Amino acid sequence: MGYANYGYGQLLWNALHLDDSALVLNDGLTKPLTMMIGGVYRSGATSYTNGDAAVLHFTSDGKLKTDASISGDVNVDNTSLSTTGYIGKASGTNADFTTAYAAATQILLSGFPSGISAIEADDVVSIQQVDTTGAVTNTYTRDDITLSSDGTTLTVAGAAFAAADTFIVTTNIARPSSGADVDDTVFTPASGQGQVIMGVVTTDEVGVADKGAIGMTVGRSMKVRDDAYDSLTQSNKTAEVNPLNMQYVNETLADGASTATSYYVNMLGAKQLTLQFMTMTDTTATISFTVDPDETDYVDVTLTYAGAAAVPADANAIVIIDTPHAIRKVKITTTDDGGGAMAYTIYALRNY
Repeated sequence: MGYANYGYGQLLWNALHLDDSALVLNDGLTKPLTMMIGGVYRSGATSYTNGDAAVLHFTSDGKLKTDASISGDVNVDNTSLSTTGYIGKASGTNADFTTAYAAATQILLSGFPSGISAIEADDVVSIQQVDTTGAVTNTYTRDDITLSSDGTTLTVAGAAFAAADTFIVTTNIARPSSGADVDDTVFTPASGQGQVIMGVVTTDEVGVADKGAIGMTVGRSMKVRDDAYDSLTQSNKTAEVNPLNMQYVNETLADGASTATSYYVNMLGAKQLTLQFMTMTDTTATISFTVDPDETDYVDVTLTYAGAAAVPADANAIVIIDTPHAIRKVKITTTDDGGGAMAYTIYALRNY
């Protein structure tokens, strides 16, 4: 209803503006029209014609009647949509698959996650079109576009994609849940979800500091060490930390020496000793033992182990002391036999 303010502090009916009558834009009053917010209750709808004045309609309990139906497009911000499904981007970085321009209305999809061979129209939630400046020029949601797909190419009816545009495609394809398979439950390779450590059956070795896959046997067992497990016999190998064949010390005491002197072999911890005398030209030798902590007092044992008072001159000889003894040191003393210039070589090998 219309009212006129005549300056008396009162709102009066303006008979020219009745409901369902022609609207007069200028009624000749000196004061502007004052329109109150209000309306009328009607149990049924009123049919208006073009250009009619109209009032608000209320329900019997004073609520404004509205039409709940919405016509036309409604833009929905992509952030209000669920993005828990797989997402495709142009670079593929931080994305699950790759998107690329195919045509003015088409987007090419590739690089799908494991287990996904195609993306259909029903899988798509939204498409964001991004220009070269990084601005989103259009957002297409599934409820306001006609979309089709052959599995790898999306076709958006009415789109106007540019060749330089990039695209962010959000889907409703659920990501695998890391909690789908838990410890001590049956795992189904074809459908199970979770992280699996894979290896490769190989005999190849990698260099120091190189990357390499975990080695596996043909029976799907992880190789712990090549030298500790025999995949052919499926048995563990053992090795001595300090094998007997490595418990020795071999040394040269003299090599072509020409003066009389003494040589010493430390026997602490050793069990056996073999001495080899070579080219003892005009040279004899004696052998002595000691257990003296000061290593000053020695006892001659040449006769016991060499079978003579001295290792003879001008001969080659081997003296084997193979009976274990608690000996501190062995002394080998060379002497000029007076026949000419001395020359000799002596080797020592002791076992532990």
